[in-house]
Amino acid sequence: MNETAQTTVIIGSLRWTPADEGGPQFPPKRERLAAFAYVEPNDSPVRRCMLIDGIVPDAPVSEVQAWWQEPGPDSPVVAPGDVIVITGAARQLARLVVSEVR
Repeated sequence: MNETAQTTVIIGSLRWTPADEGGPQFPPKRERLAAFAYVEPNDSPVRRCMLIDGIVPDAPVSEVQAWWQEPGPDSPVVAPGDVIVITGAARQLARLVVSEVR
């Protein structure tokens, strides 16, 4: 992670969308992921790139750390309880429920 004074670390629970609901056929076999995301409710068609670390390979749920790839004043503001939707190829891959923001 590129640490800067503007970087906000988002801690939360990442839950993969089940395959029968349009999610991936299986969770990725890697601990890190970069994907487009938006904060619910989605008031804008704009999605930002989010970096996620701490994914447990093959697990349906992981406690992770995440941050916006390009932090700054235009980054979405999140708070505990918010839900960030992780997308890929215009579909929902996972949901990240925010528990802490640092």
